[in-house]
Amino acid sequence: MRNHFGRATGGNKGRDNNVHWGRPEQNIIPFMCSDTGRTVGITAGFLAKRMLDVDWENLPAGKRPVGVATVGEGAFQQGGVYEALNHIAVLKLPFILIINRNEVSLFTKSEEEHGMDDLSKRALAFAGMVGISADGNDAAAVYSAMNKALDAAQSRHPVILELKNYRLTGHNEDQIKRTFSYEELSENRKFFDVENIFGVDAEGLQEFRRQAENEPLRRAQKYLVSQGILKGETSEHPLHDTIIDEERERIQTILARVFSEPEITVEEDKKDRSIFPAFSASYGSDGGESKKMKYNQVFAHIIKTLMHEDEGVIYRGEDVATKEGGVLGLTRGILGEVKPWQIANFGISEEALAAFTAGWALAGGRSFGEFQFGHFFWDGAVILRVLGPQWFQKKLRFPVTYIFPSGVLHGGGSGEYHEAWMERYIVPMSGIVVIAPSNAYDLVGLVRAAHEYDGPVAVMLQMSAGGTDEFVSDVPNAPYTLPLGKANIVREGSDFTVVAYGAACVAAAKNEADALAQEGKRNSVEVIDLRTVYPWDTETIVRSVQKTGRLVIMHEDHATPGSVGQMLKGELLEHDELLTHLITPSIPVLGASTPFIPSQHNLVWDRLPYERVDIDATDEKGRTYKKTIHRSQKLRSLIHKGMRFKDSLLRRVS
Repeated sequence: MRNHFGRATGGNKGRDNNVHWGRPEQNIIPFMCSDTGRTVGITAGFLAKRMLDVDWENLPAGKRPVGVATVGEGAFQQGGVYEALNHIAVLKLPFILIINRNEVSLFTKSEEEHGMDDLSKRALAFAGMVGISADGNDAAAVYSAMNKALDAAQSRHPVILELKNYRLTGHNEDQIKRTFSYEELSENRKFFDVENIFGVDAEGLQEFRRQAENEPLRRAQKYLVSQGILKGETSEHPLHDTIIDEERERIQTILARVFSEPEITVEEDKKDRSIFPAFSASYGSDGGESKKMKYNQVFAHIIKTLMHEDEGVIYRGEDVATKEGGVLGLTRGILGEVKPWQIANFGISEEALAAFTAGWALAGGRSFGEFQFGHFFWDGAVILRVLGPQWFQKKLRFPVTYIFPSGVLHGGGSGEYHEAWMERYIVPMSGIVVIAPSNAYDLVGLVRAAHEYDGPVAVMLQMSAGGTDEFVSDVPNAPYTLPLGKANIVREGSDFTVVAYGAACVAAAKNEADALAQEGKRNSVEVIDLRTVYPWDTETIVRSVQKTGRLVIMHEDHATPGSVGQMLKGELLEHDELLTHLITPSIPVLGASTPFIPSQHNLVWDRLPYERVDIDATDEKGRTYKKTIHRSQKLRSLIHKGMRFKDSLLRRVS
């Protein structure tokens, strides 16, 4: 009630009266959107973590944790729910999915709206799953069906429990006038009563109310009387009126208390409008021993390290629990070195994957979910969109990290669905931290920071950095983190600022700046690695531009108005401190030349904002060899253009 009426004492401080508060610490997961189908997979992950926390197999029957999720027949028939049920069946989770099948609706026949038959029969599609159907308006039938469902779940047979009910008004709620104020309720003795419904005459409304309200209560009354729980009523007023009067009185007492409490004010709300949990303080290594490690090698290293530190850490994805470590080798060497539940393969169902790992995190664990390629996240994006607002809305903690392998794969040729960067779609979700490690050292520090953080994190891994020598780093043996939300100046300069993220772009920017300095032409280009793509560190950027007067933003995504570069540029232009020091008339965003990714190699490399070149290098033993590094002629051109603008400006002033 407090949430619904926007009271300052409500669990979500008036921010969402359509979302139940819930208490995860008491195993109650709140609705996270009006489409409750999203919570099925989250509940599955939540339950799996709870089962790990207890000695499930040795608990007596009736004491074992059972997960229960409820959906309507419409939400049930979504792909994401079926993906989650597939995983629930494979894991044999003690899970009950209750479907509220609405057989009577106000304006539309449910059969026409949802094309359904007996939904409980669909349990046959899932190995070991039990289907139960009951009349949801019959108290005895519901009680019996729920007992059967609990018995099955206690034996690790998941259940689809279909309860056939009346829909009442459903999606036509906006066409109904109700009484809501406490004064009206007290005066008229109505409990949220319906005054009128658009498009339905009095006779039709009366018939509907008789079917949808009176009959279920009468049937419940008869059952209670037959069981000796209630005494029979012989007067002309049915017993259910007495029961409802008592409930009405109780609710009115609650309402009186709620309405006496203060509403949330704008001033009170302004005290905390954070969309991210606080970033934890970073700590560095003790300066002890280190080891040279490659970009892809070090990813498996940090994941395995975190699993050894905490058995509640899990990693899920397609093909990850194999000797090879998946198609990209990201988890090579982990299988067999950690607990069996910590790393496991997941079905080809990204929405269920995203939901399961989120549920595990909500239950107090720490989880990683890998989208085999970044572009595949689209099927799980709806879950990320559900998680994004949860800190702002209800202070729910979701310490889950999602891995997005991105960029050029094996020199190019894999096309749109395997080589895309997806940060432009994640950043606007607001509430999800996006990071992009540019070398092996940063990867370890940022992934550990993401692991310790209490909210969702998206990690953009540069696939082309893989085993390339250019991204090898000395990685300390001692644990360390790099601060989230802070950029890193990888090369200092005084005449030009380049802001980049992603291993390839950061390396290309630094190498191009070094080459210009060696040529004696432009020897003071400052390169900033964002590290955290969002929320971005505008303070470091503004401070740099105050020194250099010029700025270009570089990334691998296409530089259309929806790109992160354009979004960052828009925010930077709000800073007067930057504008007063900016020499050039604009801030160029250097990105890919086409929005979509071709497969032909020449077209791939022509599209990118950087290129690869071979240079002569010397190893530790003094032997020469060819080393591949990243450069950017396109960036060089923009730097020259920016510097010429200043030269011409100075000539005009003189």
